[in-house]
Amino acid sequence: MADADDDEPFFTPGHVFHTATGLRAVEPKVAMSENPWISVGRLGVGHVLYRLAKDGKSYENIEIKKLRVAETQVQEVYGVHLREGRRSYHANGYLVAVNYPEVRFPELPEL
Repeated sequence: MADADDDEPFFTPGHVFHTATGLRAVEPKVAMSENPWISVGRLGVGHVLYRLAKDGKSYENIEIKKLRVAETQVQEVYGVHLREGRRSYHANGYLVAVNYPEVRFPELPEL
């Protein structure tokens, strides 16, 4: 798991963040293997993340000054799957993209 600045680790390298320069993940190939319809750049030092402000209605711009990789005892990671509406949510206050494959069934022929 990796973290931004001094936050405790809370995301995997394939987790997609909304940034001032678009969607980004520490490991974009992992992110795009799970969600091949989105374009994801590499997340790194200098990128600006959006973190929910204390008022709960606006965002603070948080520049990444360092990224740290940390080992964890976590054996399972759960993702959020939103069927409709916005394809984003907040993880530890940061605006992140839904990182869950969208499953679609082919249309059935008319009888």
